[in-house]
Amino acid sequence: MSILVHNVCNFAGMVQFRNIYFLQRRKRDLGNLRDNAAKKEKVRDKTKALYSQLLDFDEDYAMELIDWYLEKTATNRKHQIETHSRATVKQLTSKTDEESIQKVRQLRRQIKSVLPDNYPQNLQKGDVVWVNHGQGYAGEISDGHYGILLTRKGSNFLVAPLTKTRQPDKENTMEVTNLGLPARGGQTVETCYVNFGQMKFVHYRRLQNIIGLSVRKNVAGQLPDLLTKFNNIINKSI
Repeated sequence: MSILVHNVCNFAGMVQFRNIYFLQRRKRDLGNLRDNAAKKEKVRDKTKALYSQLLDFDEDYAMELIDWYLEKTATNRKHQIETHSRATVKQLTSKTDEESIQKVRQLRRQIKSVLPDNYPQNLQKGDVVWVNHGQGYAGEISDGHYGILLTRKGSNFLVAPLTKTRQPDKENTMEVTNLGLPARGGQTVETCYVNFGQMKFVHYRRLQNIIGLSVRKNVAGQLPDLLTKFNNIINKSI
Protein backbone atom coordinates (compact mmCIF):
# COMPACT_ATOMS: atom_id res chain seq x y z
CA MET A 1 0.00 0.00 0.00
CA SER A 2 1.44 3.40 -0.95
CA ILE A 3 1.98 6.10 1.67
CA LEU A 4 -0.67 8.25 -0.02
CA VAL A 5 -3.29 5.49 0.03
CA HIS A 6 -2.36 4.64 3.63
CA ASN A 7 -2.79 8.27 4.71
CA VAL A 8 -6.08 8.62 2.81
CA CYS A 9 -7.43 5.47 4.49
CA ASN A 10 -6.36 6.70 7.92
CA PHE A 11 -7.95 10.10 7.26
CA ALA A 12 -11.19 8.51 6.06
CA GLY A 13 -11.31 6.39 9.21
CA MET A 14 -10.68 9.44 11.40
CA VAL A 15 -13.46 11.41 9.65
CA GLN A 16 -15.91 8.53 10.03
CA PHE A 17 -15.17 8.07 13.72
CA ARG A 18 -15.06 11.81 14.33
CA ASN A 19 -18.62 12.04 13.00
CA ILE A 20 -19.71 9.18 15.28
CA TYR A 21 -17.92 10.73 18.25
CA PHE A 22 -19.38 14.20 17.86
CA LEU A 23 -22.85 12.79 17.13
CA GLN A 24 -22.64 10.99 20.49
CA ARG A 25 -21.52 14.25 22.11
CA ARG A 26 -24.61 15.98 20.74
CA LYS A 27 -26.80 13.22 22.15
CA ARG A 28 -25.31 13.99 25.56
CA ASP A 29 -26.12 17.69 24.98
CA LEU A 30 -22.47 18.72 25.20
CA GLY A 31 -22.62 20.53 21.89
CA ASN A 32 -19.73 21.76 19.79
CA LEU A 33 -18.57 25.04 18.39
CA ARG A 34 -19.76 24.35 14.83
CA ASP A 35 -23.40 24.38 16.00
CA ASN A 36 -23.21 27.53 18.12
CA ALA A 37 -23.31 30.69 16.00
CA ALA A 38 -22.75 33.05 18.93
CA LYS A 39 -19.68 31.24 20.23
CA LYS A 40 -18.30 30.82 16.71
CA GLU A 41 -18.36 34.58 16.37
CA LYS A 42 -16.57 34.99 19.71
CA VAL A 43 -13.88 32.50 18.69
CA ARG A 44 -13.46 34.31 15.37
CA ASP A 45 -12.97 37.61 17.23
CA LYS A 46 -10.45 36.05 19.62
CA THR A 47 -8.56 34.56 16.68
CA LYS A 48 -8.34 37.98 15.10
CA ALA A 49 -7.12 39.42 18.40
CA LEU A 50 -4.42 36.74 18.59
CA TYR A 51 -3.31 37.60 15.05
CA SER A 52 -3.05 41.28 16.01
CA GLN A 53 -0.91 40.42 19.04
CA LEU A 54 1.43 38.23 17.00
CA LEU A 55 2.19 41.05 14.55
CA ASP A 56 4.50 42.59 17.16
CA PHE A 57 6.43 39.36 17.84
CA ASP A 58 9.38 37.75 16.10
CA GLU A 59 8.10 36.19 12.88
CA ASP A 60 9.58 32.75 13.61
CA TYR A 61 8.09 32.74 17.11
CA ALA A 62 4.69 33.67 15.67
CA MET A 63 4.80 30.77 13.23
CA GLU A 64 5.99 28.31 15.88
CA LEU A 65 3.23 29.41 18.27
CA ILE A 66 0.50 28.97 15.67
CA ASP A 67 1.94 25.60 14.65
CA TRP A 68 1.85 24.55 18.30
CA TYR A 69 -1.77 25.63 18.73
CA LEU A 70 -2.75 23.63 15.65
CA GLU A 71 -0.78 20.59 16.79
CA LYS A 72 -2.19 20.81 20.31
CA THR A 73 -5.75 21.11 19.00
CA ALA A 74 -5.35 18.07 16.74
CA THR A 75 -3.73 16.07 19.56
CA ASN A 76 -6.45 16.97 22.06
CA ARG A 77 -9.10 15.90 19.56
CA LYS A 78 -7.42 12.50 19.21
CA HIS A 79 -7.16 12.26 22.99
CA GLN A 80 -10.87 12.95 23.38
CA ILE A 81 -11.71 10.25 20.85
CA GLU A 82 -9.35 7.80 22.58
CA THR A 83 -10.77 8.55 26.03
CA HIS A 84 -14.37 8.22 24.93
CA SER A 85 -13.63 5.03 22.97
CA ARG A 86 -11.87 3.38 25.90
CA ALA A 87 -14.77 4.24 28.20
CA THR A 88 -17.23 2.72 25.73
CA VAL A 89 -15.09 -0.41 25.35
CA LYS A 90 -15.04 -0.79 29.12
CA GLN A 91 -18.84 -0.66 29.19
CA LEU A 92 -19.20 -3.23 26.39
CA THR A 93 -16.44 -5.68 27.34
CA SER A 94 -18.68 -7.82 29.53
CA LYS A 95 -21.34 -8.17 26.83
CA THR A 96 -21.35 -11.27 24.64
CA ASP A 97 -23.84 -10.38 21.89
CA GLU A 98 -22.41 -10.11 18.37
CA GLU A 99 -23.27 -6.43 17.96
CA SER A 100 -21.33 -5.46 21.11
CA ILE A 101 -18.38 -7.66 20.12
CA GLN A 102 -18.20 -6.03 16.68
CA LYS A 103 -18.48 -2.56 18.17
CA VAL A 104 -15.63 -3.26 20.60
CA ARG A 105 -13.47 -4.41 17.69
CA GLN A 106 -14.32 -1.27 15.76
CA LEU A 107 -13.56 0.95 18.74
CA ARG A 108 -10.22 -0.75 19.33
CA ARG A 109 -9.28 -0.13 15.69
CA GLN A 110 -10.25 3.50 16.11
CA ILE A 111 -8.20 3.78 19.32
CA LYS A 112 -5.20 2.43 17.45
CA SER A 113 -5.73 4.96 14.65
CA VAL A 114 -5.50 7.94 17.01
CA LEU A 115 -2.48 6.78 19.02
CA PRO A 116 0.84 8.62 18.45
CA ASP A 117 2.89 7.24 15.57
CA ASN A 118 6.28 7.39 17.28
CA TYR A 119 5.26 6.56 20.84
CA PRO A 120 7.90 4.59 22.81
CA GLN A 121 6.50 1.25 23.97
CA ASN A 122 7.43 -0.72 27.11
CA LEU A 123 8.79 2.28 28.99
CA GLN A 124 10.90 1.84 32.11
CA LYS A 125 12.23 4.12 34.83
CA GLY A 126 15.43 5.76 33.66
CA ASP A 127 14.55 5.62 29.96
CA VAL A 128 15.70 8.61 27.92
CA VAL A 129 13.10 9.80 25.41
CA TRP A 130 12.30 12.83 23.28
CA VAL A 131 9.72 15.12 24.89
CA ASN A 132 7.65 17.62 22.93
CA HIS A 133 7.13 20.50 25.35
CA GLY A 134 5.52 22.74 22.76
CA GLN A 135 5.40 26.43 23.61
CA GLY A 136 6.02 27.09 27.28
CA TYR A 137 4.55 29.85 29.44
CA ALA A 138 7.04 32.74 29.82
CA GLY A 139 10.35 31.14 30.89
CA GLU A 140 9.07 27.57 30.99
CA ILE A 141 10.76 24.94 28.86
CA SER A 142 9.70 24.94 25.19
CA ASP A 143 10.18 22.85 22.06
CA GLY A 144 11.63 19.35 22.05
CA HIS A 145 14.22 18.11 24.56
CA TYR A 146 15.63 14.84 25.77
CA GLY A 147 14.26 13.78 29.13
CA ILE A 148 14.61 11.00 31.70
CA LEU A 149 11.47 9.18 32.86
CA LEU A 150 11.32 9.05 36.65
CA THR A 151 7.85 7.66 37.39
CA ARG A 152 4.34 7.37 36.04
CA LYS A 153 0.93 8.36 37.37
CA GLY A 154 -1.94 7.37 35.10
CA SER A 155 -1.34 8.80 31.62
CA ASN A 156 1.33 11.21 32.89
CA PHE A 157 5.07 10.72 33.31
CA LEU A 158 7.40 12.67 35.57
CA VAL A 159 10.22 13.82 33.30
CA ALA A 160 13.62 15.29 34.15
CA PRO A 161 14.62 17.42 31.13
CA LEU A 162 18.22 17.25 29.92
CA THR A 163 20.36 20.09 28.62
CA LYS A 164 23.93 20.47 27.38
CA THR A 165 24.26 23.61 29.51
CA ARG A 166 25.74 23.12 32.97
CA GLN A 167 23.11 24.07 35.56
CA PRO A 168 23.71 26.49 38.49
CA ASP A 169 22.78 23.99 41.19
CA LYS A 170 26.19 23.99 42.94
CA GLU A 171 26.65 20.74 44.85
CA ASN A 172 23.33 19.49 43.49
CA THR A 173 24.30 19.83 39.84
CA MET A 174 23.42 16.51 38.21
CA GLU A 175 25.58 15.33 35.35
CA VAL A 176 24.26 12.38 33.32
CA THR A 177 26.94 10.51 31.40
CA ASN A 178 27.38 7.83 28.74
CA LEU A 179 24.31 8.98 26.81
CA GLY A 180 25.37 8.76 23.16
CA LEU A 181 22.39 10.83 22.01
CA PRO A 182 22.06 12.20 18.46
CA ALA A 183 22.76 15.92 18.06
CA ARG A 184 22.78 18.41 15.22
CA GLY A 185 25.38 18.11 12.52
CA GLY A 186 25.74 14.38 12.94
CA GLN A 187 27.31 14.85 16.37
CA THR A 188 26.74 12.74 19.48
CA VAL A 189 26.09 14.03 22.99
CA GLU A 190 27.63 11.91 25.75
CA THR A 191 27.02 14.19 28.75
CA CYS A 192 24.00 16.28 29.73
CA TYR A 193 22.79 18.06 32.86
CA VAL A 194 19.43 17.67 34.54
CA ASN A 195 17.33 20.82 34.38
CA PHE A 196 15.71 20.44 37.80
CA GLY A 197 13.83 23.72 37.45
CA GLN A 198 11.79 22.33 34.56
CA MET A 199 10.88 18.91 35.95
CA LYS A 200 7.19 18.15 35.65
CA PHE A 201 4.57 15.56 34.79
CA VAL A 202 3.70 15.43 31.10
CA HIS A 203 1.07 13.47 29.19
CA TYR A 204 2.23 10.37 27.36
CA ARG A 205 1.35 11.98 24.02
CA ARG A 206 4.33 14.31 24.45
CA LEU A 207 6.77 11.37 24.47
CA GLN A 208 8.52 10.08 21.35
CA ASN A 209 11.19 7.59 20.42
CA ILE A 210 14.55 9.21 19.75
CA ILE A 211 15.14 9.19 16.01
CA GLY A 212 18.53 7.73 15.16
CA LEU A 213 18.70 5.29 18.06
CA SER A 214 18.01 1.61 17.50
CA VAL A 215 18.15 0.84 21.23
CA ARG A 216 16.64 3.12 23.87
CA LYS A 217 19.07 4.61 26.39
CA ASN A 218 18.41 3.86 30.04
CA VAL A 219 20.20 5.55 32.93
CA ALA A 220 18.39 3.86 35.83
CA GLY A 221 21.73 3.34 37.58
CA GLN A 222 22.11 7.12 37.91
CA LEU A 223 18.61 7.74 39.29
CA PRO A 224 19.48 7.39 43.01
CA ASP A 225 21.96 10.27 42.74
CA LEU A 226 19.51 12.30 40.65
CA LEU A 227 16.66 11.84 43.11
CA THR A 228 18.88 12.63 46.11
CA LYS A 229 19.92 15.92 44.54
CA PHE A 230 16.35 16.72 43.55
CA ASN A 231 15.24 16.06 47.13
CA ASN A 232 17.97 18.43 48.37
CA ILE A 233 16.69 21.15 46.05
CA ILE A 234 12.99 20.84 46.93
CA ASN A 235 13.76 20.87 50.64
CA LYS A 236 15.48 24.24 50.41
CA SER A 237 13.55 27.27 51.60
CA ILE A 238 11.96 29.44 48.93
